[in-house]
Amino acid sequence: MTLTARPWALTREAVGDARRQGLDEDQLEAAIGVISLFNYFTRVADATGIEFDYPTALPAFEPDLGQVTAPRPDRPVSFSSTGEGRQRPRLGPEV
Repeated sequence: MTLTARPWALTREAVGDARRQGLDEDQLEAAIGVISLFNYFTRVADATGIEFDYPTALPAFEPDLGQVTAPRPDRPVSFSSTGEGRQRPRLGPEV
């Protein structure tokens, strides 16, 4: 839910919990990527009015026009090297 509703609010504790459940750095990065792309694609579809091209019991999207968006706080992102010349964001300390 955090990555969908408030991605900037992902905490070290949440990342630590995912690690304790067995996810490594690559799996965390992959999960964040999949969640982010899913959110992006569904938001584009909703914003542009794309209709389902298959039968579905899902209701049509109806935006809440009165919803107030929480401001995104400034937060520095630190990067660490993978040793292969590629920089990747640090998701928090290893737990």
